[in-house]
Amino acid sequence: LSDSNLGLSGTEWSPDGTKILVCGMVTPTSPRSIYMMNADGSNLQKLSQLNDVVLSRWSPDGNKITFTKFFPEKNYRSEIWMMNADGSDQKSITDGQGSSFFANGTKLIYTSDKTGNSEIYTCNIDGTNQVKLTNSTESEYNVDVSPDGTRLVYTLQTNTTNINIWDIYLMKMDGTNITRLTNNNYLDEQARWSPDGKQIAFISSRETANQGPEVFTMNADGTNVKRVTSANRNRSDSANCPTWKPK
Repeated sequence: LSDSNLGLSGTEWSPDGTKILVCGMVTPTSPRSIYMMNADGSNLQKLSQLNDVVLSRWSPDGNKITFTKFFPEKNYRSEIWMMNADGSDQKSITDGQGSSFFANGTKLIYTSDKTGNSEIYTCNIDGTNQVKLTNSTESEYNVDVSPDGTRLVYTLQTNTTNINIWDIYLMKMDGTNITRLTNNNYLDEQARWSPDGKQIAFISSRETANQGPEVFTMNADGTNVKRVTSANRNRSDSANCPTWKPK
């Protein structure tokens, strides 16, 4: 869809499958922003008024977009922001990063290091009623809610001495019944549910440790792992931020 080598990444399908969000730069000197394009790659439009933004996500009804804003001048502190789908009414919601909407669109789930290491939180879409779900000695990132709204997947740093070792975990929405889905000495992260909730896509360096991560899929219980991409190394590409097209 895009032939740019300038850093477009973080793709996200709209709920109706007609639009795609991307984060990145469209010229070598442009700031990192959020863009929207048609599903065929046409009509690229800039949405964000802010720079240094990543990790955009649609609300289930397609009317809102949440994203993460980093502040390089403040030691890369991060905030979760929200805007309308046309880019209007951009406002900060709370400290944190990597937010995802609940299946019913009434709440956000996200990670934040506001109390130390990165933990999983929930809040209303206006930032009120913040609830901490986890309390571990490791750091959690990349949270995604299942389509039926009962479970979430996330990435956990399982080796505090090696920043390249991460695994994917599953738990209920109330923070209970934690299950480890991957277990190896490589990078497994950015897990995303399939629309039917039966599979999970993620990136991993398990077969490409010296070249960069690729996209894999697995069943929701961690079985039947399959590699689905092979990046073009002549362009120094690596796979990131997989997302499923809505049915």
